[in-house]
Amino acid sequence: MSSKQKNTLSDAQKYELCLYAHDNKLTHAKYIDWIEKKWDKRLTTEIVNPEKRKNKAVTVPAFELALKEFVLTYQHKTILSNAMLIKKARLLANGLGVPEGTLNFFSG
Repeated sequence: MSSKQKNTLSDAQKYELCLYAHDNKLTHAKYIDWIEKKWDKRLTTEIVNPEKRKNKAVTVPAFELALKEFVLTYQHKTILSNAMLIKKARLLANGLGVPEGTLNFFSG
């Protein structure tokens, strides 16, 4: 019997899990079993950094709506890379007159 690794899922594995979950409506426990069997990983219920994923208030609702519509329109037509999303976000922000310091993707 092999000892399962205790680590997190890669982005590719998370994506595959999302696709699997979309097609298979299962319980949380069954998804965990599937992950553990498929990738030989041991999952825990420990919350590593609960503050990391807190939702922030929307600063520019028109921008958020425009970017969301872009993603929904093109998500099944092409691979939306970070670079492509940032470029589109900048174009949308400029078109909507969003000041440059308002959105955090402008830094860097």
